[in-house]
Order: sequence, then structure tokens, then C-alpha cells
Amino acid sequence: MDLTRVRSDTYGVVMNTNQAAGANGVDVQIAHQIRNALIVQGTNQKELAARTKISFSTLRRSLDQNREDRRSLTIQELTKIADALQVPTYALIPAELKQQDVAA
Repeated sequence: MDLTRVRSDTYGVVMNTNQAAGANGVDVQIAHQIRNALIVQGTNQKELAARTKISFSTLRRSLDQNREDRRSLTIQELTKIADALQVPTYALIPAELKQQDVAA
């Protein structure tokens, strides 16, 4: 896997575009954006759970792409996470999804 293509947006969210564009869909890409934002900000899932009032187990199931019991984040959860990370919600949405929305 080529890890050389890394993109950073103006909000400090780093994403390996090759890794995030995998076959697992938008949920995996959003989870990847959130995990990278946590790394950039020097925080972790437990702290994020406390700040958002989303249970740690729910957050962990949503952000761990290797779990069989993986779940999607709701728009309300995504908004809480963006607020806690102090980024606009759209910063956590994959670029190609934003482009599809504009084209529609």
C-alpha cells in the first residue's frame, strides 16, 4: 500500500487518501478522519467520549473499522464529535462525498 499520498486540510485533519478510499465506504473514511483528528489534537477516544457524552463503547464501535459489530455514526453524533474537536462537521466528511453533493 502506498502511504506517500497524505493530505492535510486547514483544520489539521490528516488523511491517507489511498487508505481511506478503500472498499468499506464512507463510514470508514469518516472514522479515519476522526481518528486522525484525535492524533493531531493529542487526545484519545476516551476523552472524546467524555466531551461528547457519547458512550465510549459506542464511539469505539463506530471508529474501529476492524470490528464485526461496527456501527455508523448518526448525524447528531458526528456533529457532537466535530464540536468537541473544534472543527466544522464538513471537515470530517470525505471530499468525494462533498463533491457528489455539489454535483447533484
